[in-house]
Amino acid sequence: MYPQAEKTIVTQMHQDKTTNWTRDNVGEVIPSVVTPLSWSVLEPLGNGAFRYFLRHMGVRHYPQAGLFGLFYGRVYLNLTRFQALLRRFYPSKVGAGLSSWQRLGAAFTLLKTAIRAVWLLLTLPGQAQRYIAEVPGQRRANGENALPSAENLLADAARWREVCQRGMNVHLSITIFANLLYEFLDKLVQRWRGDTEVTTADLVTGLPGMRSAEMGRTLRALAQRAAANPETRQILLSCPPEEVLLQLRACPAAESLLAGLEAFLSEHGHSSQQEFELMAPRWRDDPTPVVGMLQSQVHAADNVDADEQAAVRQRATQAMHGRLSRGLERLLPLRQAFFALLLRWAQEYSVLRENMKCAFVLAYGHLREDYLTLAAQLVKAGQLDAANDIFFLRAEELTALVDGNLDVSAARALIASRRREHELHLSTDAPSAIEECGGEHRRPQAPQTEQPTGRVLPGLAASPGRVTARARVMFDPSEAALLQKGEVLVAPATNPAWSPLFLTAGALVTEIGGLLSHGAIVAREYGLPAVLNVKDATKIIRTGQLLTVDGWQGTVYIEDGTG
Repeated sequence: MYPQAEKTIVTQMHQDKTTNWTRDNVGEVIPSVVTPLSWSVLEPLGNGAFRYFLRHMGVRHYPQAGLFGLFYGRVYLNLTRFQALLRRFYPSKVGAGLSSWQRLGAAFTLLKTAIRAVWLLLTLPGQAQRYIAEVPGQRRANGENALPSAENLLADAARWREVCQRGMNVHLSITIFANLLYEFLDKLVQRWRGDTEVTTADLVTGLPGMRSAEMGRTLRALAQRAAANPETRQILLSCPPEEVLLQLRACPAAESLLAGLEAFLSEHGHSSQQEFELMAPRWRDDPTPVVGMLQSQVHAADNVDADEQAAVRQRATQAMHGRLSRGLERLLPLRQAFFALLLRWAQEYSVLRENMKCAFVLAYGHLREDYLTLAAQLVKAGQLDAANDIFFLRAEELTALVDGNLDVSAARALIASRRREHELHLSTDAPSAIEECGGEHRRPQAPQTEQPTGRVLPGLAASPGRVTARARVMFDPSEAALLQKGEVLVAPATNPAWSPLFLTAGALVTEIGGLLSHGAIVAREYGLPAVLNVKDATKIIRTGQLLTVDGWQGTVYIEDGTG
C-alpha cells in the first residue's frame, strides 16, 4: 500500500472490530494496480460521488474516512461501512419493538426517501444529457500558440478534476438507479410474463444511441472495408499488430482504411484497457490494441447486428404488452401502464449509464494530458528525471513541487520508493475480498486450479443464449488478434475497450460484473451469451478448453481438460 492510504486504513481498523473489503464491483472499473497520482484523484472522486448520491437521498453524515482503501496497490470498497450507510435509508425491522410514534416516524422517513428517490430519478437524465453534450466542447489549457506555465497547467488540471467530479456524481447515481430499475423490471417480468418466454435481457437489448456498442460496430465496418480489398486483407491477416500500420501506410490501396482508422481514433482514442489509471497509454497514444481488434474482426463474419437485436427487443415488448392485455389482466390497465413506464426508465438508464461513462473517460483523458504536459515541463526544468515519474507523486505533492515547497531530491526519493512498491504490487495476485481486524488483514489461500472434466462453474446470468466453443483466456484487449471467431472470451472484467471483441467472440465469461456492468449491457446489445461473476474463471479455465456457456442459467461447463 502507499504510505498515506496504509495509515488511513490501519487507523480506521483500530476503530472497527472487523471490516470487510471487496473488489467485486470496483474491480471491474479499476482492474489493476493504481499509481499514487491516480489514487489521489480517484479517492476523492469516488467518495464525492457517493456523498452526492447519499445527500440527495437524505443521508447527511458521510464518514470522514470514506469508503475506499488500497491493498496490494488495488482499490477496495469498505463493504462494512457501505452497508452501515445503506441502513440509514430505512430501519431494518420497521415495527419490531417500536412504539406507535416510532413506527410513524420510520414510515415518514421512508416516505421522504421515496420522494427524494423519485425526484432524483426524474432529474438525472437531464443532468446526464447536459454533461454528455458539454464535455466534448471543452478545451484544455495548452493552446496551439503558447505552452502554458506549470501553474496554469495545475489550474487547468484542477478544473478538469471538477468536471470529472460532476461526471462521476451523475454516473454513480445513474448506475445505482439503473441496477435498481433492472432488478425491479426483472421481478415483474418473472411474475407477469405467464406462458411467454420473454426475458428481461430481451427487453433491454438493441437500444439505439449506446456509444460503447457503436464503437464495436464502427470497427466492424472498418474490418469489412479492409477484408474487401485483397491487399489490406493480406496485411491484416499476415502481420503482427505492431507492424500493421507501417505496412498499411506503404500500401496505396489502404488510404481509405487508414482514413477510417484515423477517424475512429479521433472519436474513441481516449479509451484504453485501464481507463481510470492516468499512467496507462490511450489508444490515441498506442493504437496497437485497436489494430489487433481490427485483425480479429477481419476473421469474423455474419455477426448479429443492431437491427436484429432491436427486433428481439420489439418482439419481447409486444409479447409482454399482449400478455398484460388479455384475460383478467386487461381489467388492470394501470398494471400495463406501470410496466411500460418502468421499461422505458430501465432502457433509458441502461443507455445513460454507458454514455455517461464514455463522457467521463473523455474528461479524465483531458486531465491526463494536462499532467503529461506538466511532466514534460518538469523534466525540462530538471525537477523530474522522466515524464512518467509524475504518476508516482500525489496531486498535492505535485503542487508542492511546482510551488517550491517540495525539494527535488525528496521528490526523487519518493518516486524511487513508490516505483519499487508499484512493481511489487504488479507481481502480487490480490484477493477479491479481505477481512481486516485490529489493523491486520487476512488474505485467502490461493484458489485450487485443477481442471476436472465436467466441472460446473456458477455465475450470474447476464445475457441469454447457450454456446459450446473453445475458450480464449485474455487479460488485455491488446491480445485481440489471438481471438478466433466464435471462441468463448474469458477475462477478469471488461470495459468499453473490450467492446469490439464481443463481435468476434461466441460468448463471454468474466470474473467480475453485474447485470448492469459494461460487459452485461454490451453483450446483450450484441446478442452475445454471457455469464459474469464466475469466481477465478481466468485461473480455472485454460485457453483451448471446450466450454458450454449457459447465459440463461448463469453456468459455465468445462466439457474437457484440453488446454
